[in-house]
Amino acid sequence: ASAWARVPIAAGFGQCIGPGRQNAWGIQFHVELEPATIPEWGNVPAYAEALEATLGPGAMAGMESDAEPHFSGFRRNAERLLANFLAVAT
Repeated sequence: ASAWARVPIAAGFGQCIGPGRQNAWGIQFHVELEPATIPEWGNVPAYAEALEATLGPGAMAGMESDAEPHFSGFRRNAERLLANFLAVAT
């Protein structure tokens, strides 16, 4: 089974850290990049406009084509990050 299946969905902070625990662990960034992610970002006008304003015309298409060969590695790294995180946090 995937390590993702072991992540509980918590209803509150106390449930996130569990009974008797003194610390909470967290990660904040987009590790979940999938083939549909960049096109979905492009559907948000403010995101697409900001990217093109920063990198120029065609930046969204360029980002999609640059990322495409790396999706299997993104997934592998996300799985490894989760497994390592669970190993130290549980």
